[in-house]
Amino acid sequence: MKTAKEFWKKKFDEEPQTDNDKLAIVMMQEYADYISLELKNKFVFSDAAKVVTKAIREDKDLYIAYQANIAMPFIDEFNRQKSAIGRNEAIENIHQIANDAAKYFLDLWCKE
Repeated sequence: MKTAKEFWKKKFDEEPQTDNDKLAIVMMQEYADYISLELKNKFVFSDAAKVVTKAIREDKDLYIAYQANIAMPFIDEFNRQKSAIGRNEAIENIHQIANDAAKYFLDLWCKE
């Protein structure tokens, strides 16, 4: 069964009869197409994440490269905050600095 019309025929053992039946079929098909696309997109991202994770696990150099690329925004942000507000206050605000650094990392990662 590939279409909403086929589902209708199997479910009710007849072709759609009224305009309302036909409208219901169109809406069912549109919804099925929408859900299929949503699931496809979900699995595409999930599969990509699995590939990257597997590569990081198996390649020591790639692991170190990711580690460095994650660590550097934290160091950069801490140093930026330290220059702006002082070392002691930067240490006291390390949680906010870490959140800012995480945002900075993601912004760098997502930059086109």
